[in-house]
Amino acid sequence: KAQRREQRDHLTQSHSLAALAVAMETAAERQPLSDAIHPYASGEQPLTGVRKTLLPLLNVLMALLFPLKVLLLLVCIILSLLICQLVTAGLSPTTKLTGFRRNIFTFTHKVIGRSAMVIFGVWPGLITVHGKLDPEAPLTVFGPHVGMLDAFFWLQYCAPRPVLLETYAKLPLLGSIVQSCNGLAVPVPSSVPMQKKADAAPSAGNAPAAATADVKSAHAKASTGAIRAAILEHKRSFVTGDMPIMVLPEGITHNGLSMLKFFSGSFEGGSPVQPVVFSYPFKYFNSHSFLTDLPTHMLKMMWSPYTSLTVTILPIYRPSQEEKGDAALFAENVRRHMAAALNVPLSSYGAKELRAEWKAARATV
Repeated sequence: KAQRREQRDHLTQSHSLAALAVAMETAAERQPLSDAIHPYASGEQPLTGVRKTLLPLLNVLMALLFPLKVLLLLVCIILSLLICQLVTAGLSPTTKLTGFRRNIFTFTHKVIGRSAMVIFGVWPGLITVHGKLDPEAPLTVFGPHVGMLDAFFWLQYCAPRPVLLETYAKLPLLGSIVQSCNGLAVPVPSSVPMQKKADAAPSAGNAPAAATADVKSAHAKASTGAIRAAILEHKRSFVTGDMPIMVLPEGITHNGLSMLKFFSGSFEGGSPVQPVVFSYPFKYFNSHSFLTDLPTHMLKMMWSPYTSLTVTILPIYRPSQEEKGDAALFAENVRRHMAAALNVPLSSYGAKELRAEWKAARATV
């Protein structure tokens, strides 16, 4: 019990959102949903012996390096923004990057993405990549999704295309980055009419709150439907050799020690997919997982002395006739295939269960 408390104290660092994660971890210890470790548990083992003795010295070293890391990260961000603005200059927002523009982006962001990973402790020699992307696969599914290092890897790999809502793609500066990555920006039906309807709802009791909840639920469903339709259209129009799009079927970050349940929307249409699995081996310090809030996640990555990553690009997965007609079955079989390749258990949790548990834990903190 004392070891568990030490692990939780090390993870939370007095952040309120981190306290929520601890509450969830404690609940999971009482009533586990599966034999796998809870997706929000750190999975860290306590330091002992010489390692524990050397920890203060390591903290001093990381404190000295921290300002330099922050400065280098700012340089990477500024350079990325400037280059993306340059290569997209004069292009309409829907134009794909090709030719010399694409070559400039690819070359520079291999360096920028790799430099950012070094800042977060992924030193040269600590990334291993097995396999390669199949030109016949219109869709790349990867997992487990643990945090920001996943994105930095794909940035330096310069493929495949990210998928996001057009609302975010139109944000200042972010739009040029999305366009440079040839991202698939998905337009979403406007929620303004729904908002007006909510504002006109009766003010008695909890009616306004209920109306607002209905608006959010309707907008979320519209967003999900738009993304599914965009992915289906990409699959229909895909030609061998085109750049695939990338999806995160788990839909949420976690500790990467199991494979969460997949959303099935990306598996509709019966097209082949290419699974990619990420492994971040660790024992004492889980710096790569986004388990609490963004500041804590960033701090732990920058404070980590080192992080190793193994990426395995599995062969293309071609669905059977039964899987083509059942997206849920297709998604579950791909999940099992990826978990077996990574040698991790299947979790009974999915994004919906984790979010519900998060809300319940938040109400008790």
